[in-house]
Amino acid sequence: MSLVQLFYVSRAVEPYDSESVQAILTASRRNNYRDDVTGCLLFSGCYFAQVLEGSPAVTMGRLDKISGDRRHTDFRLLVEQPITERMYGDWSMGYMHDLALEDDLGALLLDSDTAPQTLVSVMERMRPDPVMGALR
Repeated sequence: MSLVQLFYVSRAVEPYDSESVQAILTASRRNNYRDDVTGCLLFSGCYFAQVLEGSPAVTMGRLDKISGDRRHTDFRLLVEQPITERMYGDWSMGYMHDLALEDDLGALLLDSDTAPQTLVSVMERMRPDPVMGALR
């Protein structure tokens, strides 16, 4: 089975409290489990970032739906790459809330071409810890 990994950033159109983000996660986890999509959602307070993994057709279809969601704007796909193994294989949708990444996500949204090290750094922060099974 071929797999693809996608990573995007976007800007929230309004402030979201914990309850609103939990509602997004509940729906994402249900749909991702059903469709064999894995990944992680990061929310910084103003920006979203998300990694999605799965079959190309299903994952790109999910991305199309996400990109049209009116809860965020300035959607920017930064990574679309084939993978041989899932990084988030145990997670239908992990979650990370990190206000410290606000500036990095803003920079990626505005000008990803000048910040490749920032992209690598953010994606690395979102990786599960192989020992603890949680985010770093």
